[in-house]
Amino acid sequence: MDTLQNIKPFSIPAEDSICRAIFDDAPDAIFFVNLQAEIIDCNQTALRLFEAPHKNKLLRTNILTLQEDSVTEKDKDFFLEEMAQKSIYGGERKFKTFNNSSFVGFLDARSKHILDEVCILVRIRKIQKIEAEIGLQTIITGTSNVTGNQFFETLTKVLGDFFNAKFAFVGKIIPKTKMVETLHLRVAGETQPNFSYELKGTPCANVINGNGTISFYPENVDFLFPEDLLLVQMGIKSYFGSPVLDKAGTPIGLVVVMDNETMEEIPYGRYILSIFASRVGAEIQRINKENELKENYEELQAFEEELRQQSEELLVINEHLEQTSQEIERQRSLLAQKNKTINASLRYAKRIQEGILPRKIWIEEFFSDVLIFYKPLQLVSGDFYWFSEQENKQYLVVADCTGHGVPGAFMSMIANTLLNKIIKDSTLNLDEILVQLNHEIAIALRQRETGNTDGLEISLCEFEPNKRQTTLRFVGSKQYIFIVQSGKLERIKGNRVLIGGDFKHKKSPFDIQERILNQGDKVYLLSDGFIDQASPSRKNFSIQKLQNLIEKVHTESMRTQCKYFQKALEQHQQDAKQRDDITLVGVTI
Repeated sequence: MDTLQNIKPFSIPAEDSICRAIFDDAPDAIFFVNLQAEIIDCNQTALRLFEAPHKNKLLRTNILTLQEDSVTEKDKDFFLEEMAQKSIYGGERKFKTFNNSSFVGFLDARSKHILDEVCILVRIRKIQKIEAEIGLQTIITGTSNVTGNQFFETLTKVLGDFFNAKFAFVGKIIPKTKMVETLHLRVAGETQPNFSYELKGTPCANVINGNGTISFYPENVDFLFPEDLLLVQMGIKSYFGSPVLDKAGTPIGLVVVMDNETMEEIPYGRYILSIFASRVGAEIQRINKENELKENYEELQAFEEELRQQSEELLVINEHLEQTSQEIERQRSLLAQKNKTINASLRYAKRIQEGILPRKIWIEEFFSDVLIFYKPLQLVSGDFYWFSEQENKQYLVVADCTGHGVPGAFMSMIANTLLNKIIKDSTLNLDEILVQLNHEIAIALRQRETGNTDGLEISLCEFEPNKRQTTLRFVGSKQYIFIVQSGKLERIKGNRVLIGGDFKHKKSPFDIQERILNQGDKVYLLSDGFIDQASPSRKNFSIQKLQNLIEKVHTESMRTQCKYFQKALEQHQQDAKQRDDITLVGVTI
């Protein structure tokens, strides 16, 4: 023990907010342990995992006493001896929580020397997370090298096994009808003949019409959909389905697992189902193109290049899935050696999140010039921008969701989906749209039940062009926009009302502000990440500095302006760490 006893223990200084934030946001429970094996610090994940009401419940507790089985003094001595001699200790354990529940996890302890100080780092990782990664690897391995009917057959088998479901099928929508045709159906491990059925009154209709969202009914699905006679006759009790979308985001099919018993939601189950729904979409589109080529031989030359490109895309998808499988295995080994948590699922999350953002070329169809400066703090972002064209009106949004990283990304996905639903399926005024968004978020997060107050700040602009001028209408939630008209800059403030967690307003608390724009006028929407970015001396960029910069460069093209914004931010930030997601979107009328 001499090598440990003679050096003082290391911990994160309370004033180091950035390190503390990273420490608390880690997906696994992490503890700092002193040289007597007592807990001296832990992250927020540890509190949640062990259901501790506050940190004092864990502090000064011997780390080994968190195990469900009783721990002797001999066990404690052995732990400290391992730390002194090998600097490593670990293995699978059963742990108990402060609410008398239990779980199986993997304990990994290591002694580390940092700046001539020593600490014992202990990580506890829940086994179900590891099992989910293994399950994903199994599905990827089983489907990565097959296509067509063999792919659908293999997918239904591995999904049925993974979700422990009796029924699994892949279906496609029959064009110009409200019917679905199964591409492969598996019941109790056996392939069954394909058939078609009406969508009306079925849970599949909710999947197809759900704007790309997954539907999960853990029980009583036959009671919830009594019109689905086939569902009732088969005795289906639980249902888990994901829509299959084409590149434009239009539903073309679905992937479903069902069972006669109640179905528990598997960790990462939605993520896994959505990934392979994307793969099914690519496969269905590939098959459709092949059928078109067979039916229209005269157009063979025109379709040949497209088919080759699609084949290359499928090969890239297969190669990426294989690489991801290898990366998951490599990262698990690296985590065991260096105690660095890099979750491979974030890469998929980034792809999914980037997929929902509008492409710049879409926005450029309606404006003479477009600027998009988008710089997430982490792989995934709590900021997002959104665009839609409805009945000769264009809607442009910049939103900043509560938090950043994974929590912020979840909020951004929810908010993006709700905007699609509200704006595309209604004729509400701008202020009513934000009221409805507030209401939908409260429902999605069950805020009345849980007291959750997560939400977002948002700028919503509506552009209504006529022959010579464009009418701009703006509503904002704790955000503002800049307008440059005839060389003069104006800042328009939104209302100081946060979307989400607010049930005090009986009528709309949002004001619609209107301006008449001419050709060449410019509009800028932004989150607060740009102006709140600190320099090495902890001085924010500030709203005034950004306003001065816009006044200086607004006559340049949006592409040139973007370079100015990036250069100004880099010169201000220097080697200071980015503290928040950054989004700035500008358009020229």
